Amino acid sequence: DIGKMSISEEILNKPGKLTFEEYEEMKHHPEYGFNMLKDNIEISATTRMGVFEHHENEDGSGYPRGITGDKIYKFAKIIHVVDVYDALACRRVYKGRMSFEEVDSIIMEGMGTQFDKDLEEYYVKAREHFEEYYTSLQENDADFDKVK
Repeated sequence: DIGKMSISEEILNKPGKLTFEEYEEMKHHPEYGFNMLKDNIEISATTRMGVFEHHENEDGSGYPRGITGDKIYKFAKIIHVVDVYDALACRRVYKGRMSFEEVDSIIMEGMGTQFDKDLEEYYVKAREHFEEYYTSLQENDADFDKVK
């Protein structure tokens, strides 16, 4: 989400739902991030493409390009699952934190449409670690919800 550095603070910190125009601007953050990194030879092409495509969905309903399936870099697909998990498991200015059960249900329901079905087995193996990690953040940082 490094491209969010190019999104106005007003949009990023808006407590309510974004307008259509604000959401359209937010959808440019993968491209902004890619452009920030594209000439940096210390950042791998795989990482740069992961930044660019991490909101693409398997069924083509994602952004910025609306590409599908095998046209999406595998690394971007992995980032996508983690990014959505993080967005759901953490409090944001516009929403509360979801329970791990709710997050898991949404991720699992998205397998095959939003997320690559081939990643399901890896997600299932890793979800216990996701819960441990987010639980430790919440327990070790009293301001965790305020920061996210």
